[in-house]
Amino acid sequence: MTLDPLFATLDDAQVIALTLYGEARGEGVEGRIAVANVIRNRLTSGRWGETYKAVCLAPWQFSCFLPQGGEANYEEVRRQAAKLLGHEPLPRLLAECLYLAEGLVKGIWLDTTKGATHYMTEELFRHHPPSWVATMRPTVTVGRHVFLKSH
Repeated sequence: MTLDPLFATLDDAQVIALTLYGEARGEGVEGRIAVANVIRNRLTSGRWGETYKAVCLAPWQFSCFLPQGGEANYEEVRRQAAKLLGHEPLPRLLAECLYLAEGLVKGIWLDTTKGATHYMTEELFRHHPPSWVATMRPTVTVGRHVFLKSH
């Protein structure tokens, strides 16, 4: 997997914001905060990286940073990354994701996921779960996502 150089120029909060935008923009604020908590839980575990940015950009972890995870979503996330680097006002949803990301970095958000380090759509979880789900247990459902952690 080759990381797009555009993403490498962003700071922690900007990369978190893009992750929230790319992974949960169709969810409410609670759903985006839950995804943010997964990022923090992964950072705390030390397994996925030593910074928020490293966790979000770890290979094959968040599909929004991979063309293989959905070309249209990937291109949309790239467009939003360019806006984060620009000097014009951010679209409302991206600005909200950046606000939530800054809150995560500052430690404002309580963990609503009960320690989850993974999530997937409820549809996928119920009908076509990947094999790694066998080593996990669901903790909560927020919006259309099921959040999971290791047994």
